[in-house]
Amino acid sequence: MQRSRSRLSRTLAALTVTTLGAFLIPGTFAEAVEDPAFKVLLFTKTAAGAYRHSSMDAAIQAFNELGAANDFQVDESDDANVFNTTTLNTYDAVVMLQSSGMVWDTEAQRAAAQAYVRGGHGIVAVHNATDMNIETEFPWWDEVVMGGAHVTAYSSVVSGTAKVADKVHPSTAGLPDRWVRTEEWYNFDENARGDVHVLVTADETTYDAGGAAMGADHPISWCRNAEGGKVWATAMGHETASYSEPVPAAPARRPQVGRRRRGGRLRRHRLPALPEGDAGRRPRPAHAARRGPRR
Repeated sequence: MQRSRSRLSRTLAALTVTTLGAFLIPGTFAEAVEDPAFKVLLFTKTAAGAYRHSSMDAAIQAFNELGAANDFQVDESDDANVFNTTTLNTYDAVVMLQSSGMVWDTEAQRAAAQAYVRGGHGIVAVHNATDMNIETEFPWWDEVVMGGAHVTAYSSVVSGTAKVADKVHPSTAGLPDRWVRTEEWYNFDENARGDVHVLVTADETTYDAGGAAMGADHPISWCRNAEGGKVWATAMGHETASYSEPVPAAPARRPQVGRRRRGGRLRRHRLPALPEGDAGRRPRPAHAARRGPRR
């Protein structure tokens, strides 16, 4: 079982490293296999009137190439009707890619998202999915994905340094300790450390974080166990180049999921446990600058 979990962790690593923009495993689009070992829903909806990132197409291509190269199925949709229990339960993980605004149309769809997490499945939140601006309408999302933190402001798109906080987790094990990259750096109204396990932090000494700066400990990517499910999130990924930028990394081994059985079919496995939250959560400030208009 430990070996099987390790293999699944490597597949999750390949998925999450792409959202970090660390590297793309070369590959071409592949047809869905009959019985994929790992199946991902890539949800790409932008709510009416909400900001849609110009990097969306590059991000979709990156996830599709990654799935093709590593034998897991990626189904892309911007139709909120996929959020029903029957459909969601056919997927091992849902990637909320640059989600913006209230992307669920009905209470039933929101309830299906909650049931999916509570059923032990995985959620990946990329960049704007950590800033959907729905904390009043649907506070559950920020509680589960963000550990209760909310985006208050963000920098201009500037060069800054990301620092790897966890060098063992599959999604960050191959990354350099310090990673200079161009990003729209998000600020949060509280430090979620303690409710989330921090994977990467932003070094505010390397860019102008503005009046809502968080200081020396500024989580920017994290994971957590939440209500029976697993969450992996990054506030990075604004730029188109995020999904193809070269980053020094340890050579990637082709991940395999599951153990072969007779007939060549793959046995599915449960998602591996994530680390518990880090100690030492910083209290929420009494006043925080709110986000400005999107650029």
